[in-house]
Amino acid sequence: MNGLEVDRKKPFPDIFILAAKKLGLKPDECLVVEDAISGVEAAKAAGCMCLGLTTSFEKDKLMQADWISNTLDDAPIECIQW
Repeated sequence: MNGLEVDRKKPFPDIFILAAKKLGLKPDECLVVEDAISGVEAAKAAGCMCLGLTTSFEKDKLMQADWISNTLDDAPIECIQW
């Protein structure tokens, strides 16, 4: 799956909606891991849960994410147990 498969790019939710469909899931059954503001916006607009990583932007820029972590190693267990 890549951005060439959709016409509208992030922050539009199209890429995540299509990815969920290809997986046979509803968007609200998916967790998106993003490190970009537009990616977090797109994930939430698609109806997905989102883990924001502060590898590219500061925490205050990713506040729309459901969880925020510095790295995957630091990610709260709750983000995979919802």
